[in-house]
Amino acid sequence: MKTYFGPWGSNSRHVVLVLCALALVFASGCASPLKVDDFHAYRDVDLPESDVVPPASALRGTAKRVVVAEPEASSLVGNNPVLAEMLVNAVEMQVESAGARVIRRAEVGSLLDEVRRFEEEGQLHGSAGLDGISSHAADFALLSRVESFDVSSRFIPANVDDKGRVIGGPWCQYTLGFSANARYYELGTVRALATFPLRGQRTINVPTGDRQCSGSNVSASVIQQVVDAAAHGARTDIKNPLAPRGYVVGARSNGERKLFRVSLGREAHLQAGTKLYLYTVRKSVNQLTGASEIENVRIAEARLTDQIGAGFAWVVVEDVEDEKLVRLGDFIQPSYEKGFMERQLGLDPSGLVPSVGTR
Repeated sequence: MKTYFGPWGSNSRHVVLVLCALALVFASGCASPLKVDDFHAYRDVDLPESDVVPPASALRGTAKRVVVAEPEASSLVGNNPVLAEMLVNAVEMQVESAGARVIRRAEVGSLLDEVRRFEEEGQLHGSAGLDGISSHAADFALLSRVESFDVSSRFIPANVDDKGRVIGGPWCQYTLGFSANARYYELGTVRALATFPLRGQRTINVPTGDRQCSGSNVSASVIQQVVDAAAHGARTDIKNPLAPRGYVVGARSNGERKLFRVSLGREAHLQAGTKLYLYTVRKSVNQLTGASEIENVRIAEARLTDQIGAGFAWVVVEDVEDEKLVRLGDFIQPSYEKGFMERQLGLDPSGLVPSVGTR
């Protein structure tokens, strides 16, 4: 089946909103990736060490391991057996884009059964940790349940010019909506990280010679698009718990600003301009108990410059006043965020798809 979206189709309203958004962006200026033209003008400088210096093994980094469970059985998934696999594939793509490693379900089936057993027995509450689930095979588990999948259709007559010539159509217009709920668990301690929705919507126009438009004519590729849109809309929820961790291993200064070398780079799926947060590890003593305590404290916001390699990069701290807070061994993690159009207009700019109900 040939799919036709028309010159603008039913997305014309979204096109107008996107053009307005682009006008606002250009009017306010666009932030380009941070380019260091005079890198060789920076010279090595010493930094004090963090309270807790990471071991050499931590500097090499280890990809977090995630298993995405097949959506729980329901009459909906049962009637659409391909839908469950589509959702798993879409979520796994987001997991891999965070530099994490996908663990196949067949390898950890018993582990998923154990997580579900804990859920059924009501033992997973908020952020409370539990013992009893081994994390030797995976670090995180993502479970989900499909709540709805709807297809509506209507016939759109042909467009005719003032001379009676057909200039477009007729079409069958299909609107697809998909909704699921996901649950994230950190294994080992069995900590419930978050629950979040996965929702997507698409409207397409398909050329037709028949006024009877049936939802059964929608192709699998179009269904995959709406499921992909749902996973894309929830990408910040999926990716942020998996954010790779790197460490500050050096610094350079040109006398005015500093660049900090970190043990993260392209292998962690990062690129110039990526937003990151810097944390320091502080060691203190509980005066009441006398016990040593360690806490992670966020100290600065940073951006990756264009000086980036496979396993390293140079970053610049946004606020120059925060540079003095950074120490050797402090750690850094990327922050995955949605773009302007999604945050302000609720639009997914890829394909002009409305991001219905996404956070």
